[in-house]
Amino acid sequence: MNTINIYTDGSALKNPNGPGGWAAIICFTDGRQLRLSGAEPDTTNNRMEMTAALRGLEAVRPIANATSAKVVLHTDSQYVQLGMSQWVRGWLASGWVTSTGKEVSNIDLWQRLVAAASGMKVEWKWVRGHVGHRENEVADQMAGMAARSKQGQVISLSAEEVASGQFDATTPTGRARATVIEVDTTSSDSEIAALIREHLGAAGGKSVRFRERMG
Repeated sequence: MNTINIYTDGSALKNPNGPGGWAAIICFTDGRQLRLSGAEPDTTNNRMEMTAALRGLEAVRPIANATSAKVVLHTDSQYVQLGMSQWVRGWLASGWVTSTGKEVSNIDLWQRLVAAASGMKVEWKWVRGHVGHRENEVADQMAGMAARSKQGQVISLSAEEVASGQFDATTPTGRARATVIEVDTTSSDSEIAALIREHLGAAGGKSVRFRERMG
């Protein structure tokens, strides 16, 4: 059976209610890759993780249905993985109400995920983030860049281009982009240090510029 692997990640610069980004890397059996990303101005980490999974499933649904391919969706969000592999069955039975009688959080995206996965053979696989897994790291970089730039990308790579490893993780041209960090000078030293560490990781070893933001 053919298997299509999807690697997803989501990021919110301020959680909750801050700008966010999502990314999905779709790996086909012939070695091709499709890389998708997008942004939202006011969101949460969980919603971006869910959106990444949703967009990935929607992109492969026509192919998976036509070829009866199995889809393995890799996510570093246990919220997404457990939600779709375990919790959703109870929510469907209860009419999307929790054990406390409240409506399930993010019900709109859960329902869209259920619809997108319907009829496909989907395995929901959790992967630990930030441990050097290439596709997970690329998805993380793309989601972070989408959140910061407030725009997404669609990158289609041939099997030869994927194998060469010459394409930059976040740009279709292969050129590295500098990450700009705005530092609020009224923040504490520890807050500034945490911000720098976060964005250095997201930069993936590329250049980083600092921009001062006054008061």
